[in-house]
Amino acid sequence: MAQLVTLRGDSSVLTAAMAEFWGSVIVERELGATLRNSRDKMWVVAFFDGSTIGFSGIVSGSHFCSAYVLPAFRQRGVYGEMIQERLAVTSGTVTTIASEASRTALVRSGFAQTGKRGRFFKMELVR
Repeated sequence: MAQLVTLRGDSSVLTAAMAEFWGSVIVERELGATLRNSRDKMWVVAFFDGSTIGFSGIVSGSHFCSAYVLPAFRQRGVYGEMIQERLAVTSGTVTTIASEASRTALVRSGFAQTGKRGRFFKMELVR
């Protein structure tokens, strides 16, 4: 369904694909933080019919961050596909801080909860 593209944080394609999401109050409320980019960050961006429908990041080579899927495309497997794509480009132990909605898909992908941080869950996958 979705076309997934992996992009580096310094990519002009990424800047264009994510334009509507940078500074979005709705996205930041769900993420629990300001959406940020950096050169060392890698992104998996999901497209449908040429439009960006979701994204997820990787920092420090093994920490998943900043995952979001537009509400109209949720419950269709997009987030699960992005998890698998990120796992394909990482190795060793992978960590993340997840919302309740993300936690279910992460557990299906082998992650275990290791703690809590406010309304979010600390998750880890040891390989």
